[in-house]
Parts: sequence; C-alpha cells; structure tokens
Amino acid sequence: RCTTVTASLWMGCGASTRRPRQPPDLEPERAPPPESPSKVDETAAAADQGDQLPSPRPKAAGPGDGATVQDDWDDWDEEEADEATAEEAEVSAVRVVQPSGAVACAKGGGSALLCGSALDSAVNARLSCTSCGYRVLRLPHSRWAPDVDYYWMRNFCPDGRMPGRWDEDLAKLCAKLVADDEAAAYACGCSWQSVVGEKELGGAGGTPAMPHGGARLENCEAQLLNWVVSYS
Repeated sequence: RCTTVTASLWMGCGASTRRPRQPPDLEPERAPPPESPSKVDETAAAADQGDQLPSPRPKAAGPGDGATVQDDWDDWDEEEADEATAEEAEVSAVRVVQPSGAVACAKGGGSALLCGSALDSAVNARLSCTSCGYRVLRLPHSRWAPDVDYYWMRNFCPDGRMPGRWDEDLAKLCAKLVADDEAAAYACGCSWQSVVGEKELGGAGGTPAMPHGGARLENCEAQLLNWVVSYS
C-alpha cells in the first residue's frame, strides 16, 4: 500500500511540474518556412521579365476626358478665324469712296438740290434725315447697285455718332457701289439715291424716293425721303 501511495504522489508531483500553455496572443510568432530554391528562382525570373515588358500605351482620351469638347472648340475657333480673314479680304478689295463734305446745293428757304458728280463744285449744304437721325452721305462718281436695299443701309451706313466704326462701316457700305463718273450716290440709315444731274427736295413734306432709289422697306406706302437742310 505504501508503494501505491508513493507512486500516486510521484505522478501527481510530475503532473504539477508541467509548464502551462501560453494564451494564443502571448505565444511567440513563428518564422515562415524558407522558400525552396526553385521557387525563389521563378520569382526572380518573373521580375526580370516584368522589367523588360514595354510600358503600357496611354489610354485614348474619351468623351468623358474633355478632349472631344476641346477639339470642337478649336475647330470652331479656326472656322471663325477663316471667316474673319475672308471677310477682311473682301472688304480690302472694295473701292472705298470718301463722302464729300457738303452734299447738296442750297436754294434758300430750306430747300436744296441733290446733285450728280458734274456739280461737285456747287454743293454747299449738309442734309440730315428726320426718319433715322443719320446725316446724309454723298459719294461722288458712284451709283448704287440694283440689289441695294433698306437693310444694307441700316446695317452699314456709317453713323457720325459712332466714329470708332466709321471706316469699317464705310468700307462695307461701298461694297454695293458701282463706279459712274456722272452720278453721285446718296445714303442715310434708311434711304438711298443715285442721282445724275439734279433732284429737288420737297422740304418738310418729303420727296418721292422713286425712281432714283428707295426709302425704308419696300412695302412702306410712303416711299419718301425725309431729308432736310442741316445747319449743325
């Protein structure tokens, strides 16, 4: 019996001397197993091949990248520049006629005569239009082309109140002029005349524009020139 007790005590003492298991979070980290030499060689070879591969081509710009919109703007700018250049070339090719200082022959009492180029030396009065407010221009040695109309006068007849645009508008206006040694072309912002010889103005009541030109729109019943002598 004593022997059994002694064995039991010895086994109990041996069990109590075993080192307790550490919690998982306290156990020391184990180093990963070393890679085999063949796997290391394969990894290095793949890296070498990656260095020799050509660099990827840049991604083509798509609609969302804004490239298409920018290209469109560039095309529009080029078209506008081409149109402006063509327009400047057309204007530069026009025969620009400078207006005479005086435009009519005053007769007294507020009446006056429109005069052709044969009477250039006799003109001594200025005219203004009571319809559009423009000063009447006289362009010697010229007459208007048959297709000139109210809109041409309204858009291009120079306005003395806008001196910065005078030269440009005059060049555009003269694009509808035809050279004529005997005639003189008259213009304001709404009416026009081509006169050879003389044409008397009717005063405040107006003067028929036909057959020497027109006044305002063609469907206007009163095709009258409202041109009067200006003393300013």
